[in-house]
Amino acid sequence: MKAPRAHSLAARLTRTVLAATCAIWFAMVLAGSWHASQEVDEVMDSALAKTAGRLMSLAMLDDAKDALRPLLNRHSVLDHATHENDDGDHLTFQILDQRGGVLLAASNAPEQALANAGHEGYAVARGWRTYSAVNAQQGLTVIVADSLVHRREAWAQSVASFLLPAVWGLPLLVWAVVVLVRKNLSPLTRLADELQSRGHHHLDPIDTKGLAIELRQIGQSTNALLAKLSEAMNAERALTANAAHELRTPLATTLVRLHELLGSSLDATARVQAEHALHSLNLLSRRAEKMLQLTRAEATHLDSTHPVDLTTLAHLVADELRPTCAQDASIVVEAQASPVLVLGDVDALAIALRNLVENALRHARHPPPSQDPCRIEIMVEPPGVVRVRDNGPGVKADDLTNILSRHVTAGAARTGFGVGLAIVKLIVERQRGQLTLASPPRGEATGFEVTMSFTSIHE
Repeated sequence: MKAPRAHSLAARLTRTVLAATCAIWFAMVLAGSWHASQEVDEVMDSALAKTAGRLMSLAMLDDAKDALRPLLNRHSVLDHATHENDDGDHLTFQILDQRGGVLLAASNAPEQALANAGHEGYAVARGWRTYSAVNAQQGLTVIVADSLVHRREAWAQSVASFLLPAVWGLPLLVWAVVVLVRKNLSPLTRLADELQSRGHHHLDPIDTKGLAIELRQIGQSTNALLAKLSEAMNAERALTANAAHELRTPLATTLVRLHELLGSSLDATARVQAEHALHSLNLLSRRAEKMLQLTRAEATHLDSTHPVDLTTLAHLVADELRPTCAQDASIVVEAQASPVLVLGDVDALAIALRNLVENALRHARHPPPSQDPCRIEIMVEPPGVVRVRDNGPGVKADDLTNILSRHVTAGAARTGFGVGLAIVKLIVERQRGQLTLASPPRGEATGFEVTMSFTSIHE
C-alpha cells in the first residue's frame, strides 16, 4: 500500500491564506469597479441636470429679446458653454419646441430629437445619456446629452486609477503573506528540530521560552514525557550496572575455585563437567563485562572530551590483549611516531577499540587450521582515524546493514553476544565520530575492517 504523501503545514497555510487573500482582493476589485461606475454615472447625471437648467435659463432670457438675433447668438453662446476645450465632443444639447421640432442644437448634436418634447428626466437614446428640462409655459424642452462612449472611458480611467496600484501591489501582498507565514511558523520549526534532536542519549527538557501558548503546551507535555522516559532509562541502566557489578565478585570467586578444582585429581567425567562449567562461567563473566561496558558507554557525556593520543591507546590495547591471543593469532599496530591527538573520553575510546580487537580475534579465525594465521591490524592515521582490520572470512553484505544493532551476530559461527559492535557504535556516536564498516577491505579479497573517525585536536 502506498504511503500517504506528506504535506508541509507552512506550504498548506501559505496556499490557504494566499487563496483567501486573492479571492478577497478580486471581490474588492469588482466591488470597486461597480462603485466607480455608479459614481461616474451619478456625477455625470448631476452635471447634465445642472447644464440643462443653465441652458433653460439662457433660453428663457434670450426669448425675451427679438426673435431672430438671439437664436443666432444663442447657438454660439450655448455651444461654447457646453463643450470642453480638449476632450472632444462628448457633450451636446438640443432645444425643442412644443411640437418636438429642433429650434436650436449644438454642432455635434444629431439632426433628430434625442427625446420627446415635454418629457422631463433622464433617458438613453442612440448612444447618448440625456436629461430633459421642460418649460411648459414657453413650450420649450432643453435636452442635454452625454456620450455613452465617454462615460465608459471615464469609468475605465477611474477603475485604472485604483486597479493599477492594486495589481502592482499584488506581488508585494503575496511576498508579505509568504514571509509572515514562515516567520510566524519558525517557532514550530524550532520546536520540531528540538524534538528531532532528542533520543535515548539526549533527553534534556525542551526550551519553551518565546513559544506561543499552544506550542508551549506541546513543549511542556513533551518535557513531562521526556522526564518520565529519562527516569525509566536511568533506572534500567542502574539495574543493569548493579546486576553486572554484583555478579563480578561471585563469578570471579567461582572461577578461582573451578581452576583450583581442575588442578586437583579428578576422574575423567568430573573433569569434563568442571571444564564445561568453567566455559559457561567464562561466557557469563564476559557477558557481565559487556553489560558494564554498555552502561559505561551510555553514561558517557558529550562534553567529556579531552586530548587522547590514538597511537598510545592502540599500543596499550594491543599489549593488553596479546596474552589472550591464540598461538596462530597476532596483533600488529601500524602507526606513525608522532602522536595523533583527538578529542574524546579515553576510557570510552579504549572500550571501543578493545571490543573491535576482541571481535576480530573471535571471528577472524580461519576454520581450517592449515590456512594462514589470524592477523589483526590496528592502523592509526592522521588526523584522527583508527582502523581495525582482520584477514578472516568477513561478513556478508546482507549482514552489514544490521550488524551494528544490539544482540545481532554475523559470520558463519554466529558466536558472541551481539553487543560488541553496538557498544562501539554507541561510543563513537557519543564522541561525535563516524563509524564505517567494510567487508572485504579495499584492495583485499577477504577480511573485515572497521574504521572509527574522530575530531582531531587540531581541527
